[in-house]
Amino acid sequence: MQGVTTDSHMTTVTLSQRTWFQLRTTAHAHCLRFNTHWTLEQARECVYAHLMRRGKLNTTWQILTLPEQRALQTLQAAGGMLPRHCFTRDFGFIRPCTQRRPHNWRVWLSPAEHL
Repeated sequence: MQGVTTDSHMTTVTLSQRTWFQLRTTAHAHCLRFNTHWTLEQARECVYAHLMRRGKLNTTWQILTLPEQRALQTLQAAGGMLPRHCFTRDFGFIRPCTQRRPHNWRVWLSPAEHL
């Protein structure tokens, strides 16, 4: 599994930077139960527990297509951030996912959206 860091510390750090709505979107992408009355910390714990359970990150990595794996490796090599124009040029556009349009992410149109 080249290019993927499964370190739980990195996962904790990454989740600590997410908003409640981003965690909710992640939970829905993984078909997790999500209580809208949860605090930000409860939401983080739920998503973290799911990602760490039974090698979920390894399994997820294996189901990614080669372009999606390449996009993830490129992001990791750049420290998790790339200029938007570079990322969209190489891996496709990401449609906005807002509270008004939460279903945009049900079917992805590019490797960037699938990540």
